[in-house]
Amino acid sequence: KFIERCKILFKGNFTSWSDRITHLGLKLFNESSFKELLNIYFSICDEVMLLNRFRIWSHPKLERIISRHEVISWQIDIFLNLKDNMLELETLKRNSLEYNIEKNLRQVNNNLYPNQFGIDKSATIDEQLAKLDEKILSISQKQYILKLDITRLLFDALANSTDFFKLKVSSGTYSSLSLCSSIISLIKLWAQTKQDVFK
Repeated sequence: KFIERCKILFKGNFTSWSDRITHLGLKLFNESSFKELLNIYFSICDEVMLLNRFRIWSHPKLERIISRHEVISWQIDIFLNLKDNMLELETLKRNSLEYNIEKNLRQVNNNLYPNQFGIDKSATIDEQLAKLDEKILSISQKQYILKLDITRLLFDALANSTDFFKLKVSSGTYSSLSLCSSIISLIKLWAQTKQDVFK
């Protein structure tokens, strides 16, 4: 995937090296590319530190450097994901509000003009309201999952902040926050599975 991404970066018809560099800069310095590179960087740091924990390699100075880079890259990744989730949650709230307004308008219209068809001539007002209820319920379920994910990320951020800011906290603080994050992840997984099964 990474190699394919690199190929895409260099594709195009260019008349000069300045055009090529400009094109490459625009491709690299956008949020999606930054996230991808950050994920690759974090994965490399994480795997290298895992090898260190298994005593496959040992170098105290290099270990401190890589460990610090792992903490920084994870903190950035957490906040980028938080930002994306918050934006998506706002979009869902707006969509839910629009569907609720549409539902209320159709109900009022039905009360004023009973036994009439709505905007969709192929369905009765009850069928249209039922469809809107389904959409509102689907959005509500997505909001619940997103809120769980936001909470999980907040616990991850708190746990990682103890290393990021080099805070002097009790030895169980990091483990407790990570445990809370893991529990919320399990709740999220259970909620997603339940929604998929009963969909």
